[in-house]
Amino acid sequence: MPKRTPVEPSDLPKRSGPPPLRAGKADEREKDEKRSRKRRRVSSAKALVDVILHPSVHTLRRDLGHFLLGGLILFIIIFGAGAFFSFGDSIHDQAQPGQDGPALPKVIATVDGEALGRETFETQLQQLGMMGEEMLPYRQEQIGNMFDRWVDEQLVARAARERGLKVSSAELKAEISKRVDEQLKSERGEMSERDWKYRLQQQGKSADTIEAELREKIDTDQLRAYLIQEKLRKAVEDEVKIAEQDLHERFDEVSGNVLLIRSEPRKPAKPADDAKETAEQTKQRTEQTAAWEKGLEAKKAEATKVLAQAKAKPAAFEALVKAESDDYTAQQSGKFGPANAEAYDITRFGDDFKKAVFAVAPGQISDLIRTDEGWAVVKVTAKKSWPNDFATADPRTYEQAKAIADKLHQQLRAGADFAALAKQHSDDPGSKDKGGEYDLTGRGMWVKPFEKMAFALKDKELSQPFKTQFGYHIMQVLQRELPAKGETVVEPPAIDDPSKTPEEKAAEEAELKAVPAPQHKDLPAAKRVKVRHILIKAEDPKKKVEDLRKQLLNERKSKHYDEFMKNLRKQAYESKRVVVEDPQIKAYLAGKDGKPEEQFAHLRQAAEMAQDSHSEIHYELGKLYDQRATATSGPVKVAAARALAKFPAKEVAPALLEALNTYEPDVRKAAINSLGDLKAKEAAPKLQELVRTDPDDSVAQAAQEALRKIGVTVPERKRPSSPLPAAPAPAPATPRP
Repeated sequence: MPKRTPVEPSDLPKRSGPPPLRAGKADEREKDEKRSRKRRRVSSAKALVDVILHPSVHTLRRDLGHFLLGGLILFIIIFGAGAFFSFGDSIHDQAQPGQDGPALPKVIATVDGEALGRETFETQLQQLGMMGEEMLPYRQEQIGNMFDRWVDEQLVARAARERGLKVSSAELKAEISKRVDEQLKSERGEMSERDWKYRLQQQGKSADTIEAELREKIDTDQLRAYLIQEKLRKAVEDEVKIAEQDLHERFDEVSGNVLLIRSEPRKPAKPADDAKETAEQTKQRTEQTAAWEKGLEAKKAEATKVLAQAKAKPAAFEALVKAESDDYTAQQSGKFGPANAEAYDITRFGDDFKKAVFAVAPGQISDLIRTDEGWAVVKVTAKKSWPNDFATADPRTYEQAKAIADKLHQQLRAGADFAALAKQHSDDPGSKDKGGEYDLTGRGMWVKPFEKMAFALKDKELSQPFKTQFGYHIMQVLQRELPAKGETVVEPPAIDDPSKTPEEKAAEEAELKAVPAPQHKDLPAAKRVKVRHILIKAEDPKKKVEDLRKQLLNERKSKHYDEFMKNLRKQAYESKRVVVEDPQIKAYLAGKDGKPEEQFAHLRQAAEMAQDSHSEIHYELGKLYDQRATATSGPVKVAAARALAKFPAKEVAPALLEALNTYEPDVRKAAINSLGDLKAKEAAPKLQELVRTDPDDSVAQAAQEALRKIGVTVPERKRPSSPLPAAPAPAPATPRP
């Protein structure tokens, strides 16, 4: 076969038109690869955007898993994204039935040697109806609450013994008889003696057998524990006394306008009363306090100048506030109040402000006041002082209300339209616009005098004016709903208010007895009634002052007892008088104390011991896994925002701009840094706004640096406004019968 002569490229004829087929395929492959890379880039950018703007455990696992596998943003690992994938040891990896291993302990805990057995505890849980599947989300909390109550019972019993408090047999019998009588009264309801006996006869019972059954149902041990606790509560609460100064601090009120010249930094917060501060924390707080003092001094000249302007033109104070104040209330002329010494409007500025503002007379402007946030100047517009300003009837006395009610009653008797008079004269906002009407209502829903009249009137009957704690009423019944055949009208059990004195209870009984309710012997007992009424609101000034005094005393008593029990528990746990054996309860206590790692470890142990029982343990463990995943979302979003800097600006700038609206400062800063790296000019207006107004200095500084990278004007930093909105004025309380 003859040899072929090699042909040099230069000898080939020149070709015109499209490139050779082989070369064309290579170019197409290159184009396809470019398109594929772009699709992957767009897909990756979209996934990162989802991580920032639409975070969820599902998207974080999915999207970040993609990046980790693809190696596109390896630095996410540094920020902890790997934490999402460290949860492979799922609940199903726990001990299974048939495996050897320790079971949940038979003794849950001991208090002073007194044991709580698992069988007893779980029986009580079943009696509460907590074992159904629908109760699974609430079961762990209920188990914890039951355990806390049991511990409290043991601690209270010992504390009562140490104080010499006992419950005698006579006291126990009296309480049992009282409860039985209340239950009998409730079951009998409005039935006559004859109807009551007939019902018992139909059931084959007598009054004695019913009473015996009710007595049998009462757990005397639990009742004795309750009575001991009430005795201890009373003994502890009786230690509380209130002084006139306490009443002034609670009820004195002030209104006005505040002008703030903010200084940096803010005064550090005091440690909580029961907090144990380390030496390092004390040192830091001392340094921060010194920095606050220095910041105040730096702003004093400016504040003094503003004070001089305020004193020179007191009438223009509101305009001065709008022009000069650094507080978030500036555009509302710095208005605050009415506020007492415990209100946020007062406490947010610190103790010095609280003392100074109540010393300013109405119409006057204060001197400079040191506050936790800077220098303040206050103009007081109104004050209300204890007790004189409270010893007034608002809107009228009972005598005045009675006179108005009598006149309206005469008009109604003469044929006046009830609905029209109610709309014109009633002080009850809940029914006034509806002509005074209430819908069908059962027993136990109104105050007793109102209810007594409502169920005593015949259909369409008009009442006499009658008195309640709200004022004077005139009532008319519009509809009476009778019970169905065989149905009994049940009187709700009486609720005893332990905070009321015997004198107060006697006064209430006298007021109830004085209600001029008609006596209709042939009137069948109604199940529900529909009424309309006119309320002429009234107050007894003397009673009003005493009620406010009692209100504060009861609040202080309740708080004092809560503190007593808190300290009792703390001492018992610290001294090892309470010994917990059960890991499920240990997990509950760790969660309550804010120790998530201990909670997680105890739940893992409990799940291994419980195996396939106690589904609430596995449920709570699953919740903790999810919480751990969610907790890492912040750092991951930061990493995702920084990763977007590697993509073209036109593809990712809109998402980064949207990320600037998040409440998380670290995410905002990451988005700002990426916008700066991308030199995204479309972001300049938003970044300039952040420089001027963002409450976080570090965010504003990041925005300044980004603007320099973009090459646009960096505006001057204004004093940051507080992110907190103005506290709304409390709505006036409107009592409703």
